[in-house]
Amino acid sequence: MSSKIHSAPIWLKELQENFGNLIQTPLNAVSGKFEVEENKYSSYIINELKDNNHVDKYDGIKIYHTQYWYRIFNAMQKYYPRFSYIVGYWEFNHLVIKHIIKFPPNNYNLNEVINGFYFKIINALNIVSNDLEKNEKDFWVMSLRSYNLPIKMLKQAIQIDEAQLRSFKDKYYSNIDLNSKNDIYDFFSKTVKFSKSFGLVKEDWDLSLIDKSHVKKTIIKHRTPKYFVFYRTETSTAIENIEPLYAKFLSECSKNNIKTSIKNIERYCNNLELEKVNKKIIDWISIAIQKKWWRDFR
Repeated sequence: MSSKIHSAPIWLKELQENFGNLIQTPLNAVSGKFEVEENKYSSYIINELKDNNHVDKYDGIKIYHTQYWYRIFNAMQKYYPRFSYIVGYWEFNHLVIKHIIKFPPNNYNLNEVINGFYFKIINALNIVSNDLEKNEKDFWVMSLRSYNLPIKMLKQAIQIDEAQLRSFKDKYYSNIDLNSKNDIYDFFSKTVKFSKSFGLVKEDWDLSLIDKSHVKKTIIKHRTPKYFVFYRTETSTAIENIEPLYAKFLSECSKNNIKTSIKNIERYCNNLELEKVNKKIIDWISIAIQKKWWRDFR
């Protein structure tokens, strides 16, 4: 016996569409906080809603409308803790509103709200850092310029956030299986393929360990740059501080085979650094393989 699928009545489709448009209407920030504008609520929507003994119709929609946006604000601040922290949550939420207007989530899965946000910020930062006059009236470019923060800091913050996000997005596995350190020498002519969850980031300010729960504090610039890797583990994700020479080696390996990568970093080393590279290179390769930062060889 086949079951017949009935489409929703036209009136219900219209009500759902109108209600969706209503809650996706951005909150007003003129008063200094994000609030709904009740006077813009459609009388049609109000009349179609059922009475509730506990909450007035207007208040019910107001609560639902406000919570919709605050859930998105909180989700985006969670996904981009460093970037939102340094620009300030008030300014960040304005960026979120602009982003969501163009790319509203299609369902209750708030993981979708990040789609396209990173590239929008990076593109605008590239325009600002290159001092390009084109798009000078673009909302994103104008906003980033108005923060009066180092562009390098903004770029590092969003890149670190994106690296952490990416570390959640892939499985923990590798097709490389080496039994001993000696086996590694056979692969010096190979070019490695990094795990999609691996992210190497540089920071000139103390950004990596910033969390949304931290008390607001001054961002301090490091005396020398620090390097971190984000990656997937068997049960979770991890962040690890690595030494600059190792970071340079990993960066080179993303573009060249292992042998060429070693030659390239040796070219810029002083005698002390060269000694360190020769002493640690096998251990560095072993770590990358054991922790599955390298997935395969190309």
